[in-house]
Amino acid sequence: MREIDQTCEAYRLTRVILGIETTAHYYEGIVRVCNQQGYIARVINAATTSEERKRC
Repeated sequence: MREIDQTCEAYRLTRVILGIETTAHYYEGIVRVCNQQGYIARVINAATTSEERKRC
């Protein structure tokens, strides 16, 4: 979180959206903590994004 905050400050960002890939159940805690700390976290399904990339 320190790294994220430092990057936001360096680039004058007002918000960051974190993409978290689903990995069994491990991602759930990361998403929960990010949300509790005020970050925007979105869950990304690797299988879905793989299929979307094939269409391009």
